[in-house]
Amino acid sequence: LSSAIDSALKGRPIRIRTPRRTLRSYVAVDELLSLVLSMLLDPQRPSLVFDSAGEDELEIDDLVNAVRLHLQRQVPCERPPRVDEEDRYLGARAPYAELLRHYHIESTSLREQILRTAHYIGQFPGADQPA
Repeated sequence: LSSAIDSALKGRPIRIRTPRRTLRSYVAVDELLSLVLSMLLDPQRPSLVFDSAGEDELEIDDLVNAVRLHLQRQVPCERPPRVDEEDRYLGARAPYAELLRHYHIESTSLREQILRTAHYIGQFPGADQPA
């Protein structure tokens, strides 16, 4: 996600290296850390074994389109020709969402993750300058 955002901010093509259909769900780091810290501080200490999963299941092309949309940057996307394989890692949304509810942690939308990451990257000199 961050490399696509960085490329878009710099006006460079977003490069996807995998030729496979790739499905992912994205979770904000601060959301995940808030959950882990809440669980560690819970006196009833539930198991810390869980699988994170974002609200949306996205193929990499959809992620690129979301980055373009939310950053309002129409940069090209370069990707090798597709092969007939799939790379799927989506996590387990229902149990993860229940943990968030239990600890009163709001799920971070993909839009918000993109905007926060762009803001963070943009704090570095030259981050938003075309190459």
